[in-house]
Amino acid sequence: MSVPAWLSDYSNRLMVESNGNLVRWMHVAPWKQDVESCDRVGLIQAIPAGDAERDAKGRQ
Repeated sequence: MSVPAWLSDYSNRLMVESNGNLVRWMHVAPWKQDVESCDRVGLIQAIPAGDAERDAKGRQ
């Protein structure tokens, strides 16, 4: 991973300190590091399914 864990904590903490309370990952799955960072700083996440945000058909 090219981004150190402290940098994820720093940017996520800035969101919390700016009264942000939710991150919705758009069109991509978050890195494991970002998921763990949000847990550490108390930031809620919404992670959409990996179906390109449309009705899933057939085997997934």
